[in-house]
Amino acid sequence: MSKLSYSYSMVSTYLRCPALFEMLYIRQIKPDEPPSSALHFGTALHCGLNSILEGGESSSFEMYWESVKGLSFAKGRHDWDDLREMGGLLLDSFQRLHKPH
Repeated sequence: MSKLSYSYSMVSTYLRCPALFEMLYIRQIKPDEPPSSALHFGTALHCGLNSILEGGESSSFEMYWESVKGLSFAKGRHDWDDLREMGGLLLDSFQRLHKPH
């Protein structure tokens, strides 16, 4: 493998299961399973944070989150509405802390 940088996800995968790391990152064989809700939750948070940093509101989190609502996800620890509420609270806190700066 000639890649010089590794993401947190790559290192975490290797520590959890070296065989899975080999399958995903060396042989590049992707499992046939739906993405987790955590993956979409992270993307939605990034949308909201980016919007706040550009001087807007966190509504892009809500827009993204609603756009993927009907998709099937691998079962996670939290349900759809819990993640929606957590995302809103995180972005509200970030927005309050970011305003003074």
